Amino acid sequence: MLEQLHPVSYDLVTRDGDAGLELTRPYWDALASHARYFFQLPEWVGGLPSEGMTWFAVLDGTSPAAVGALSRYTRNIWRKRLRILGSGVRMDGRIDNGMSFCGISLAHPTADPRAVVDRLLGYYQHDTKWDMMYMYQLRRDTLWHHAPVRMLATERPGIAVLDTDVPSADFWNAAPRNLKDGLRKSRRRLEREGLRTDIVEARRPAEVSDAFDAFVGLEGRGWKRSMGAYVGRPEAGAFLKRFLTSAARSRRVSLRSLLIGGRLAASQLAVQVQDSLFLFKMAYDETMRTVSPGNLLMSDLVTRACDDPSISRIDCVAPPTEWHSRWGMREEPTYRLVDFNCRTVTGLAGAAAWTGRRVARSRRTSTSPADMSLELRPSSGVPVA
Repeated sequence: MLEQLHPVSYDLVTRDGDAGLELTRPYWDALASHARYFFQLPEWVGGLPSEGMTWFAVLDGTSPAAVGALSRYTRNIWRKRLRILGSGVRMDGRIDNGMSFCGISLAHPTADPRAVVDRLLGYYQHDTKWDMMYMYQLRRDTLWHHAPVRMLATERPGIAVLDTDVPSADFWNAAPRNLKDGLRKSRRRLEREGLRTDIVEARRPAEVSDAFDAFVGLEGRGWKRSMGAYVGRPEAGAFLKRFLTSAARSRRVSLRSLLIGGRLAASQLAVQVQDSLFLFKMAYDETMRTVSPGNLLMSDLVTRACDDPSISRIDCVAPPTEWHSRWGMREEPTYRLVDFNCRTVTGLAGAAAWTGRRVARSRRTSTSPADMSLELRPSSGVPVA
């Protein structure tokens, strides 16, 4: 049930497609200085494919309290064709493409986020063009994280984050011994072989563009070629390249490359927003794995981040793996939002199926459905065909 618990005093404007982006673009620009995540930046939002997107701005008088976008798409779930309203972005012919982040939205810090969400839910509860509301990888303290608790669940795994708010000397003193030993062995091997190492950082738009192309080539030659490399996802790769080159005009974009003997050995794509450095992707030359070029480049990044007072964390924009654990990274939770629209027959059926599965799972795990973090109650309303 999409409920409103706060008095609503905000106005709402919404529109689909390209017209919606143009309508909300001034509001994105007005709120840009309050962005905490890369997916809240105007450069990111402005490059999104507008097909299937619905854009909104929540206004306090004439000033934006919040702005955002949701996508509309269909998916077969439980042998039913459900119309989804959520956070998926279609690129390269699919929704789950590594570019669907977090229920794209940005609120002014003085806005009441729960009242803003209530205003949006109040609008969408009268919309019969969706059956299921579904958002994933929601970050803490972003707009949709303030939805009613019954609509939210903590995802596992979350996101790997490395805290860098200590001097680099303190970080390396506390770092795991096997990590430090491995880095020392790699450096000694390079010294024995007389190979020079250089780290090149691209920050200007033209440099970023060239460095991105080099990254794509390096990534496409390794094991990631069949595991999400941009060489196999040209639309997603072109989108990220546009974002990085555009953001490089006014923000701290950094594409870092490690050269060994003048040859590209490892590369990183990153952008800084507030005190977070978002590390989108890394790639390394697998023919040089004996000297661990990815770890060597990462060690330099960590040292620089620890000694840079403007950076307090490296956000890896990915679930934690064994590699992240070796670097002492922690897991930051992300959240999933789910609800069903019972103004539609399919939404009703979906709510029943979802709740049934939750009850069955609770019985298998000896957990009371009432104690589960995502006990769904469908949105109220009259079913329509």
